[in-house]
This record gives sequence, C-alpha cells and structure tokens, in this order.
Amino acid sequence: MLDDIENCVFNGFTIKASPITDDLLPEYCAYCFSTDDFRKYVTTHCAFTTRASLTGSTIAEYKIAIPSHDVQRKIAYTLDNFEKICSDLNIGLPAEIEARQKQYEYYRDSLLTFAETGDIIAQTDRQTDRQTDRQTDRQTDRQTESD
Repeated sequence: MLDDIENCVFNGFTIKASPITDDLLPEYCAYCFSTDDFRKYVTTHCAFTTRASLTGSTIAEYKIAIPSHDVQRKIAYTLDNFEKICSDLNIGLPAEIEARQKQYEYYRDSLLTFAETGDIIAQTDRQTDRQTDRQTDRQTDRQTESD
C-alpha cells in the first residue's frame, strides 16, 4: 500500500512496509516487493504457526537494489504503463486484433495467390508472426507515449 489512509487500522497480520530512507521511492519499492525474489525471501523467512508470519525487522533485512531516483522513476513508470496495457482491454486488445487482422490478410492473399498461380508461399508462419508482433509493439509504444 502506497497511500496513507486516514483512520485506517491494519490487522495484526498485515505489515505496511515503507522505505526508511529518501534513497528509495515508494512506487519503486512496491514493485520490488511484488517480485518472485521477494516472495521466495518471505517464504524462506516466515515462521509458520497458525498463519505464516513475518516480522517487520525480517522484511527490513531484505536487500533491494537502489538505482538513482531517475532510474527508479523510469522503472516504476514503465511497469505502471505495462500493467495498464495488460489490464486494460481497450488498450491491448485493439492492437492485438489489428495485428491478427493483418496476419489474416497476409495469409488470405498468399493462399489466394497460391491458388491462382500454384507458386509456393515464400514467407514462413514464424516470420509473419514476428512481423505482426513487432507492429503490435510499435503501436503499443505509440499508444503509451500519447497517454
């Protein structure tokens, strides 16, 4: 959780971790705490009684890479945008549909040309897939830049 919520009470099994240094941006830390590496750290350092339990001091011992603030901001910004694209069907889905439409049109035209001429289709499926994927990536980048 990055926000301070007025009159909010956490239960005894929830820890709100905040950086204790100005060297770390909270948004960057949030992504660091959501990695598989952190999850492995937690599971290897938990005390298992009724529930898996981890103390604040154990979390404080977790090592996080500390790049410059500019790099941390870029990382958080990039991951925010990527999450937005992955979770917003209005962004990712139209680009994917357009890429698949172009792929369909290519195969349609190639197959119909083959039927007319008897020539072998020159381009492989993988080449076409890579082309449409690159085009989708460029469209996604342009969409991200315009936001």
